[in-house]
Amino acid sequence: MSETLMWEARAAVGRQEDLLDWAGEVLEGMRDDVTCRCAGLYRGGDHRVVVLVEADGLPPELPSPPEELLSRPARQWSFRRVRRHVFR
Repeated sequence: MSETLMWEARAAVGRQEDLLDWAGEVLEGMRDDVTCRCAGLYRGGDHRVVVLVEADGLPPELPSPPEELLSRPARQWSFRRVRRHVFR
């Protein structure tokens, strides 16, 4: 059964690019994890960075980023898709 991990963090002021770089490096390190199918890295307003990881089974959790990149601790949780809607 596939699951998705959602990881979200708010970067310290002026550190969003650094946090995006850190998250990108973490995702590159997950490339060889056979349970991971795909991942997305997103930039949001309010200095947010979001990662979505789809996996066969429970996805691995992301490590905590360096504290100086954050304005508050990162949050992460897993969930399962109930339904898929395709709009194209």
